[in-house]
Amino acid sequence: MGMGIACFGLQVITTTCYTYSIDCYRSEGSEVSQVFNFFRQEIGMTFAFYVILLAGKIGYQWTFFFFAIMGSVLGFIPIIVLMWRGKEIREKLGKPRNVNQFDTDGEGPGTAQE
Repeated sequence: MGMGIACFGLQVITTTCYTYSIDCYRSEGSEVSQVFNFFRQEIGMTFAFYVILLAGKIGYQWTFFFFAIMGSVLGFIPIIVLMWRGKEIREKLGKPRNVNQFDTDGEGPGTAQE
């Protein structure tokens, strides 16, 4: 049960964060994906070092439950922060420029200078 909750939550959070980040930084979409994949792989790789020892001490059911709760809580914190302070964060970052192929000078779609 815990593993199912963890996998579902992980998929929802990852997809939401990927989509939001790439929509905000379209011209750097590949770099955003690389950063996400790097951290995802680093976190996934390190679990193998301590999850077996943890499961041996508290049991596999509690270990899966622990990671499901931890993933749910830690996964939703960035979304809650973006819902609460997202407008202020976007205002501090400034107006997006060059977010699509038609917006080459930052003035809007279809206004490329010749």
